[in-house]
Amino acid sequence: MNPEIFPGEFYFKLTSNGNLVGEFTNRGTDHIGVESAARREAASERDAFGFTGTYRSSWVEPNDRTPGTGVLTITLVNNPSGQLLPRRYRLEWRAHAGENAGFLFHGHGFVADGLLIGHYGDGPESAVRSVNAGVS
Repeated sequence: MNPEIFPGEFYFKLTSNGNLVGEFTNRGTDHIGVESAARREAASERDAFGFTGTYRSSWVEPNDRTPGTGVLTITLVNNPSGQLLPRRYRLEWRAHAGENAGFLFHGHGFVADGLLIGHYGDGPESAVRSVNAGVS
């Protein structure tokens, strides 16, 4: 797997207030970073686990301890025939509007034991999708 496409892994826990708290690692570091995200848009009614929505996300980079912020959007994934996969998610982190509001990271995850667990990358979504054959 190309580390430029998938630099890391993450998990998120949904709080009772609808926010996210979690940890991540990236590019082979042995340090673990922390991330929290405040919900800005409600979860989809189709999401039985409540992770979908838009969040204002903040994190601390594990290697140099610098802060980062962005807008995190979590959506449910459909399989190639359009059927909803209720435990599969697509994540997209973007810079805030007015701060060069462009792409930061794309990720994919699934729910296990109440946690959203997955991987993310800084490559284009098409590269992330090609590694995840069968998930569009």
